[in-house]
Amino acid sequence: MKGLKDKKVWVSFLLIFAIIVLGTGGILLARHQKLAAEPSEAPSPTVAQEPITNGEESSGEEETAVPPQTNTPSREENADGTDGERNTQAPQQAPSSSGAETLPSQEPPVPAMPDSGGQEPAAETETPRNVSQVTLSIQVPDENRYILSPVKVDLEEGDTVLTVLLRATRERKIQMEYSGGKKNAYVEGIDNLYEFSKGAGSGWMYTVNGAFAGKSCGGVTVKENDIICWIYTLDLGKDIQGKV
Repeated sequence: MKGLKDKKVWVSFLLIFAIIVLGTGGILLARHQKLAAEPSEAPSPTVAQEPITNGEESSGEEETAVPPQTNTPSREENADGTDGERNTQAPQQAPSSSGAETLPSQEPPVPAMPDSGGQEPAAETETPRNVSQVTLSIQVPDENRYILSPVKVDLEEGDTVLTVLLRATRERKIQMEYSGGKKNAYVEGIDNLYEFSKGAGSGWMYTVNGAFAGKSCGGVTVKENDIICWIYTLDLGKDIQGKV
């Protein structure tokens, strides 16, 4: 029995030793295969490229990569040696985020006005008109009033007492009504005051330079500086004699 136990012990020991040997051999074999495979898997040597930095200066070497073109304004040196900015895009384009300012669009220069020595230019004076004129008035003596105070009226060629009255009342929007024409013209009413409005002898009469003409107003031609006065009479002119 004792011999049988000793054989079993030795067999167990041999098995354990064999396992250890086999395990150690397997580990050494795997390591040998790994070392043999490493030279073939090593990467081929490549030329190291320096990294391109964004916004940082390189250490004295020029960058091989060409930076992409942007719309940011470029800088160029002015004639006086200072750095200036040149906008490479249209003025409507917004400035880039790099912080550079763009120059405003240049407007054409405004021509300078000639120096007047500090004095204001003389105002243009209106050339006086060389026009002949007459004086006209319209009055109502019994009411002690003027329908038209004495005014200057431009004289036109061939004017008569009637045409001057027509032009003056139309320009001032004064009502005037007459009948007939030229040598038989008769003024019936002015400013809605008519013949016979104040009695059988009432009506309109006129004087030229203070004298009653005794003719139709359409047949009396006037000249420069004449004074024409229309007067409303109550008694066929008797009440206004010496009042004109």
